[in-house]
Amino acid sequence: LVSSYEPHRRLIEPVITPRFVPTCSDELLQGLGKLARDKGVRIQSHLAEAHEEVQWVLSERHKDDIDVFDNFDLLTEKTVQAHCTFLDTDMLSRMASSCSAVAHCPLSNSYRATPRCVHEEFCWEF
Repeated sequence: LVSSYEPHRRLIEPVITPRFVPTCSDELLQGLGKLARDKGVRIQSHLAEAHEEVQWVLSERHKDDIDVFDNFDLLTEKTVQAHCTFLDTDMLSRMASSCSAVAHCPLSNSYRATPRCVHEEFCWEF
């Protein structure tokens, strides 16, 4: 449906939305990455939102959730990741290198950001 319109006329577009790593199997993420790549659609999710989520992903997947998204081609120039509260500077650099965007909500992130998130430094550095 979307491909029938010229890009500048697309006011509404479909988006691939894996909620966040803890709720998605590898098979689902693989399929969503392929779908996004094949159809050229945008991707949105939540990344490194809460300390507990980051720790759960590390304990269950044995890697950071940014690595999980990257492994399944879900970290692209068409990706918007909410929060990113617990990404370190190297991970934020990876976001920038992949041309992925961060959707930052200061109020929401302030509830979960212990220690303080590095978005302020990120905004000035990149």
